Amino acid sequence: MVLETFKVEKRMGRLILGLDFDGTVVTHRFPEIGQDAPDAVRVIKRLIEEKGFIVVLNTMRSNSACYNPETGKTIPYSIGKLKGLPTVLEDAIKWFERNGIKLSGVNSSPGQKSWTTSPKVYATHYIDDAAVGTPLLHFANGEHCVDWKWIEDYFFKGK
Repeated sequence: MVLETFKVEKRMGRLILGLDFDGTVVTHRFPEIGQDAPDAVRVIKRLIEEKGFIVVLNTMRSNSACYNPETGKTIPYSIGKLKGLPTVLEDAIKWFERNGIKLSGVNSSPGQKSWTTSPKVYATHYIDDAAVGTPLLHFANGEHCVDWKWIEDYFFKGK
């Protein structure tokens, strides 16, 4: 079933992977950047290289707030800008850059605005720790993230 879905979507256009950030590619530690989710970078790169996905960041992080490491809290962008702090969204985008993963869109799919005014990110596949049924890893410190080995099996072994 999964492999047949790929064939149909490939004929209709490109495969778009809508990725959440906190709790998905890193452990959930907002407003900080959590630890890399085990296997996330490797599996995402494999989906890009072997299945032809493009990646769109689909996150609640925005440019309206900055993380202040002195207080451990977010502050309004106007104050963070004066302190030279990046926004919480810029922090997430930089994570993808550091890990060599090209983003084709941030909270919008390429060309999406030309055919819809909907704010929902269009993707052929979504991976989000908050989605019902998404397999998660839970850690002793209370953090969690997506189980990327399960995701890999799903896409490459059709489980």
